[in-house]
Amino acid sequence: MPKDRSQRFETFVTWYLRFNGYFTVPSFVVHAGEDPSRISGDVVGNHTEVDTLAIRLPHSREKSGTHFPTHAPLVEGADGRFDVVFAEVKSGNSNSPNKTWQRDDMVANVEYLLRFIGWHEDDTRITDVASSLQRKFSVEETQLRMRYIIFSEAVDRTWSAKGVQYITFDECIRFIAEERGQCWAYAGIGRRSMHDQWDPLINRIFEVANDAALDAYSRQQEIRKALKIG
Repeated sequence: MPKDRSQRFETFVTWYLRFNGYFTVPSFVVHAGEDPSRISGDVVGNHTEVDTLAIRLPHSREKSGTHFPTHAPLVEGADGRFDVVFAEVKSGNSNSPNKTWQRDDMVANVEYLLRFIGWHEDDTRITDVASSLQRKFSVEETQLRMRYIIFSEAVDRTWSAKGVQYITFDECIRFIAEERGQCWAYAGIGRRSMHDQWDPLINRIFEVANDAALDAYSRQQEIRKALKIG
């Protein structure tokens, strides 16, 4: 179980994305191999890191005895489109975007991300889309949506007004505790499922989320304790 605060929350958000149907790449690094000043011996530095790069396919759904719910603030508008999330997890005091999303001279980092995703082939188009994504924090096309989303304890109202989408940890907790964690009970299955293959932190969270003996408030508070919030 991750002990470091940032690791706990990054793990939590990665699994939250997975539970909503996203394929995830945790700790995605934008390498700096084209910059000789960032290469030392046999070590290549990096320009930036995305805490979790996540992609959801157009018709994703998960069903096993019951249809597993998804969280509307995250997936609403995703149906029929490839949905890409650049997830930034803010577990400290600052909830503002990292430098890549604030500085025009760092747009090449966004271009790197778009080339990795592989939706756009033409370099000119990649440059245009990257510039728009960096300015607006989201891009929508007929079959594609891409968003920079910050996960944090609180919303930075200044950056939210500029277009950054925020999803708070408490919103994620409520979804897992009251929708995903209790869907087996609502479906009348009568028995919860547990998975030893999952991360120990997530298994602990689901042990609480699946506990029908606890009321909604208690489940959420116990999950907050597991994450060491407050």
